Amino acid sequence: MTAGAPERTEVAPAPALDIALVGIRKTYGDVVAVDGIDLEVRHGEFFTMLGPSGSGKTTTLRLIAGFEQPDAGQILLGGEDVAAARPTSATSTRLPGLRALPAHDRGRDVEYA
Repeated sequence: MTAGAPERTEVAPAPALDIALVGIRKTYGDVVAVDGIDLEVRHGEFFTMLGPSGSGKTTTLRLIAGFEQPDAGQILLGGEDVAAARPTSATSTRLPGLRALPAHDRGRDVEYA
């Protein structure tokens, strides 16, 4: 290092994004349930969603889980855009840690409920 030069410090890279929502919008007829949500959850972060009844919390979680499809925007899980994933393949794509659970399809789940 030369005299008078500022000391360099190493900066650790930010943890990878596990979940990223970009411009997510979901409507049910004339009702806008989620409008323009942008969210980043990095690997290892703990995330909670708080808000009043009707603010879109459940809809947002349903979108992330693949139970609903957004009208607009991207849902990135591990860097992969899964917003357009078919509902029958969403469970294995979005919940890879749950491979021990039996495979389900929505038709059977509705019959079961």
